[in-house]
Amino acid sequence: MPHRLRGKTALITGSSSGLGRQICLAYAREGANICCVDLYPTPRNILDPSTGQPRSRADDWNNRERGGLGTHELLQQQQQQADEGEGEEEEGKKKERFIYVKADVSIAGDVEEAVRQCVQVFGRLDIMVNNAGISVESTNVRALKVHETSEEAWDRTMAINAKGVFLGCKYACQQMMEQDVKEEWGGDRGWIVNTASIQGLVAYQGTLLKTAMTTNVTATPSSLASIDAAHPFGGMGDPSDIAKVAVVLASDDAAWITGVALPVDGGYTAQ
Repeated sequence: MPHRLRGKTALITGSSSGLGRQICLAYAREGANICCVDLYPTPRNILDPSTGQPRSRADDWNNRERGGLGTHELLQQQQQQADEGEGEEEEGKKKERFIYVKADVSIAGDVEEAVRQCVQVFGRLDIMVNNAGISVESTNVRALKVHETSEEAWDRTMAINAKGVFLGCKYACQQMMEQDVKEEWGGDRGWIVNTASIQGLVAYQGTLLKTAMTTNVTATPSSLASIDAAHPFGGMGDPSDIAKVAVVLASDDAAWITGVALPVDGGYTAQ
């Protein structure tokens, strides 16, 4: 069913790249207003400027594409093209549907402010997607085992991947509890979708922080083939595969689903 999220407002962290960007695109297609939240509006740069090829290892997450469109800008562009094609109303009468807010999800004040700005523009917050996460191991030339992992890497990972989810839930819940219930949406106050690695359910040999979703780009063809073979559906999948499920979980189709860890992993954890 199209437009399953029409009229709803979603705040999505980690919106500029990868899974977060795909969730934003999927939600927008379903009619949602989107508040894009990230440290930077543009995607991470995965190419080595000297060769034009993917880097031998992932670069610092502060290194972003130059001249690329931010997710909110891409959505605005797509909306404008759609409106022009359908002969929509004059520019001055159109409602803003997509915004960007800079925030570090490990800082309470940043997350609280992101929710405030979202509500200031759209009037309410209906869907919170805690998607921001980092993979510090992907910046190493190889995966590090527990005795090789620095305390700094551990603390930074926990600050974003764990505390960031807590803060997102905290301030989203505060807003959702205060706003009016929409009876046409089943009387629910809001939806929260948290994304995580399947490492929360199963271990991965040889490393503490490694995730099957963020394979080190230095992986050899043989190791990549081994990882692909571990997924019965074949390969690691695509961010859009998870984004489709994120749409369902934020819609009325998930009215009787709550508090469940739902693997979307091509059968990896079913073995």
